[in-house]
Amino acid sequence: TTDDEEEEDDSDLYDKNASRIIVTSSATYDMHSVKAAIRTLKDASIRDDVSFEEGSNVTHVLLSENPVRTKKVLYGIAMGAWLVDAQWLFSSLSKNKWMGEEEFELVKAFPGCRKARLAKQDKSAKDLLAHKRIFISSKTKMERKALKELIEQLGGSVVSLAEKANICLQGEGGRVSGAPGAVVTENWLFDSITEYEEQPYDKYAFKKGASSSSSSSKKRKGSDDDE
Repeated sequence: TTDDEEEEDDSDLYDKNASRIIVTSSATYDMHSVKAAIRTLKDASIRDDVSFEEGSNVTHVLLSENPVRTKKVLYGIAMGAWLVDAQWLFSSLSKNKWMGEEEFELVKAFPGCRKARLAKQDKSAKDLLAHKRIFISSKTKMERKALKELIEQLGGSVVSLAEKANICLQGEGGRVSGAPGAVVTENWLFDSITEYEEQPYDKYAFKKGASSSSSSSKKRKGSDDDE
């Protein structure tokens, strides 16, 4: 079979209730090795992209030993997926069975991943952005559609007018005017997801001449808009 045929077959190899694994673009290992390992272990499949649609959520985000925060990582945390080192997969292969994920969970790099995962399992837990009305300004680093999906997945809502928002995400366009609430760079959202804890607004307050792509002290190397 050709590689194209192989790609088409991967999504249908396993039961829909099995693990759904996505690999970040920053991964340093060979994708053919990853796919071969999953075929051997079975009961899992690889996804090409993340989605919040019902039945499409990934269950695991696979990262390399020096993980960076990417869009897939942020989506994974928001949906309560496991963020695991690739060694989880290859250690499972060496044992010829899926191993527990706890030992390989990347809580040091992304402290909020475990909190988010447990919160998603607890139906009584409050969503991270519950009751937040967020306005997204122009020229944000991450595309507006992705920001909106993240905010809504975390219990917030996106409003069309800054006057109706209690938080405004300021991009690299003109400063938001008429906003009664906090005006912060989008790194406030990224770091709040990474920690799974709402971050203080003053650390991310938009200042004239500041870029929304400026790094915060908690931001990992890499682009949040990368896959």
